Amino acid sequence: MRVIHVDEYFDSGDELVLIPSGDWHLGAMDTAEDKIRADVKKWADQENTRFILMGDLMECIDYRDKRFFPNGLPSRYAAALLDSDGGIPSESVVHALEILEPLKGKNKIWGIATGNHERKLELTQSRNLTAEVAREMDISHRQLGYSGYIHVSFRHKGIGKTVASLVISVHHGWQTAGRAGSGNLINGMEHELSFSNADIVLRGHSHAPRVGQVIPSVTVSGRGHIREWPRVVASTGTYKRGSVKQGAENSPHDTYETFKGFRGRMDGSLGPPRIVIRPQRINGGKGLATIEYEVIL
Repeated sequence: MRVIHVDEYFDSGDELVLIPSGDWHLGAMDTAEDKIRADVKKWADQENTRFILMGDLMECIDYRDKRFFPNGLPSRYAAALLDSDGGIPSESVVHALEILEPLKGKNKIWGIATGNHERKLELTQSRNLTAEVAREMDISHRQLGYSGYIHVSFRHKGIGKTVASLVISVHHGWQTAGRAGSGNLINGMEHELSFSNADIVLRGHSHAPRVGQVIPSVTVSGRGHIREWPRVVASTGTYKRGSVKQGAENSPHDTYETFKGFRGRMDGSLGPPRIVIRPQRINGGKGLATIEYEVIL
């Protein structure tokens, strides 16, 4: 399992906003692409934002997949289906890079994970679409695979040395897709805090609306000192509606999720949570800093 190391520099009072975003499913008819584009552009323009890409950025479904619906493809993918030069997988990479373009060269992406949709292409077509996107975005060194850890060191600008750090556990996820109330995501992720020393546990894949919470805990030193240790768990949401808006002039068709009886999602519930990270120097001292968190849904 891979560990990625990231250095960040901060002054007292600074804060970072971490945006763990995945399950875009570009190439699916029911993906809210306009909202993805608007959100990524907005967050890319904000100096203090950082990203973790949580997998399933691409739908990656063509005629070789049992979930394929020939009348359920956006026009650019219907055209790509007939293109012998790469077909839908290549179009998926081009599409993802279009949307990620505002982030290129900004050193904002802490990590990129592979989802089950990209993973299936690795197994059936020997193409690693996540690696192709990472290479074009110049973040090949930030690839996590299906799961991994990100270790972030905070260096104080006035001192230069590391005064705080955090560990993020990233796993694309394994829950059943998006029924309302399918399992208790917070309880499940809180249990996973016991698997590692991660400060933040992130999971995707469920297609449930974003959830997150700061979980109080403590650490105990060998000298008997007790220190508060806030930790964060978050399910990172989706941009997939789970249903297609159709007018009277359209021939009716189902998505895979509506065919299986899953409920559609309202546009207001789409997208990821935001995790505010605030390294705090204690009383302006020169020792180690603590980190405060806030989850914004």
